[in-house]
Amino acid sequence: VLVSLRKDEGVNIKLLAPYRDFFLARAEQFLEKAWMVREGNFFRSTEKGMIWLDRMTESLFISEEFEDV
Repeated sequence: VLVSLRKDEGVNIKLLAPYRDFFLARAEQFLEKAWMVREGNFFRSTEKGMIWLDRMTESLFISEEFEDV
């Protein structure tokens, strides 16, 4: 996830089988902020999201949300 979000193709949700629901729940806030987009089974960072990529990846691994940004 850490590396895939930095790549053009993004993260393939199919490869996150045991963590799929957790990832989808956490990714929702970034989709709403337009930091991330979903294209089929792939989630990728937007140009705006690249600025906040460290915060996004941190949030995908911990339970704290970044609502103040």
